[in-house]
Amino acid sequence: MSDTVPLHMREAGLLPNDAEFLVAAFDSTLPYLQSIGGGEMWGQVPFSEKDGFLAETQESITKSQSYSQTGAGDKVRVFIAEVEIGVEEPTETGLHTRVGADGRVWLAVVAACVREGWVPDYIRSQSHLRLPTVDEEEEEGAASGGFAYLEVMGADHRTGRHHRGAGAALLQLIKQHYKEKGSGTMYVDAWAGNGRKLVK
Repeated sequence: MSDTVPLHMREAGLLPNDAEFLVAAFDSTLPYLQSIGGGEMWGQVPFSEKDGFLAETQESITKSQSYSQTGAGDKVRVFIAEVEIGVEEPTETGLHTRVGADGRVWLAVVAACVREGWVPDYIRSQSHLRLPTVDEEEEEGAASGGFAYLEVMGADHRTGRHHRGAGAALLQLIKQHYKEKGSGTMYVDAWAGNGRKLVK
């Protein structure tokens, strides 16, 4: 992705079909992962065919909006990154676009879910990672805003060249967001299969 292409990070839920975008974006990752030898990461069953996945996605978005607005509840945020495409028409139908108040056209290209002060049990159980204990989290939270955990990120591979580099750019925006909130550390979930290529 060119450095001159504007990338905008917004909270999921701005558009009524954001949950559908997330599901379609994650569906689009499966053929790509398969093509690079990473098909075991998420399997071959499309997310859109998994019972309850759309509802769970919408619930995460609702919790994200609530936490953003009130500071209460589950400390989860769902972000969507968009690139400006001007008047250019995407070649693939069904892509997620919106027109801003200034008439600029934005294309959703990647999404991420981040949680504060939380890691999943399968990570917490790995003692060699030396994650903060509950007491340490409380101390760290009081001193530096605690930590953030990037649970998942996925690019919409239907967007072609528009998504190139957007994941890295979104990660930088997320890091900056939590740095400004005072978070001292960010952990990133990365699948260790396929020769640890994602980890590297």
